[in-house]
Amino acid sequence: FIRLLPALPDNWTYGSFKGMHVRGGATVDCEWKDGKVIKAVVTALVPDTYRLMLPTGSVEADVRTKGKKFIIKDKIISFSLKGKGDKAIFRF
Repeated sequence: FIRLLPALPDNWTYGSFKGMHVRGGATVDCEWKDGKVIKAVVTALVPDTYRLMLPTGSVEADVRTKGKKFIIKDKIISFSLKGKGDKAIFRF
């Protein structure tokens, strides 16, 4: 599964990264503020089902894929991206 910012230093209170390659054939963009993840975008390089663990301190996520919106309240979110370039957008 994809785990966002598992060991963020205390002095990195805000920031972002783009295009980090993750296992399974996807890239991740991530933004954080006050030491907490606020947004992540997973982009498929290959069609697959991906899993993302909720960031520390988060209890739910607003997830959008192909225009569909749904709320997840579980530690691990499973989602399918069916084509190269498909995206899942997470807000925490």
